[in-house]
Amino acid sequence: KPVGADIRRKKNTLPVVYAMSQARGADRRALLRIYRGDVVGDEEVAEALEIMGRTGAGAYAQELASEYGEAALHSLGLRDPESIDEQLAIGAYCDRSVNHRVITSSLSGLVSWTKTLQPL
Repeated sequence: KPVGADIRRKKNTLPVVYAMSQARGADRRALLRIYRGDVVGDEEVAEALEIMGRTGAGAYAQELASEYGEAALHSLGLRDPESIDEQLAIGAYCDRSVNHRVITSSLSGLVSWTKTLQPL
């Protein structure tokens, strides 16, 4: 999917929620403005991506996805998969599943909370 597609649709993904929780001052106000606005254009997407980069949102999401992936492998008894193909398949599945479903749904309370925040 294109970079920034979730931002354009104002989806509350883990990186966005994390960035909202970490951003301060002008960055926080900008994210709130972008997510509360009617239309998110190219300039707003670029601005949100820059803020997410400054807050470390992408790195945080990747680290959490890796942790959940390792936990999933452990729970499946696949701590040491025998083939690289198996490792890649499991890793791809975990990345997609964890990053887009498990983490986002487990943070629904935080997402709801961020929607109630008032601009600084």
